[in-house]
Amino acid sequence: MKKYINLLLISCCVSAFTLQAEPTMTIDSDPANQTLDPTIEAIKSDGNQVNISLNNPMSFPILSQRYELNIGDSKFFKSFYKNGNLNKLTFILSLEEFNGLADDSIVTITNGLVNYPLGTLNKSILIHTK
Repeated sequence: MKKYINLLLISCCVSAFTLQAEPTMTIDSDPANQTLDPTIEAIKSDGNQVNISLNNPMSFPILSQRYELNIGDSKFFKSFYKNGNLNKLTFILSLEEFNGLADDSIVTITNGLVNYPLGTLNKSILIHTK
């Protein structure tokens, strides 16, 4: 019973905090190479919806709180792991939602505990697929 109470107290305390992720080390000494931070891997549209694919070399772990993609003042929750790979998280937006976003808006992802900065939205990387 005592262990259960301690775990309950720890989980309650942890959920009260939000951590800000800081930039982490690069894979090698060349700063132009990929970092261990999450990045926007691709933005693709089939004409009906837009998929914003994120890559995280450290993985996007499955937690009790779902991930939230923030672009400017807009929040998006509909997402999936590409092919079940925890390193690839894709958010789904309607074409209207995407068109309503301002280019150069700040992009972050959060799971309620950790906020990851992803830079700014660059709509010019949108790839149209069919």
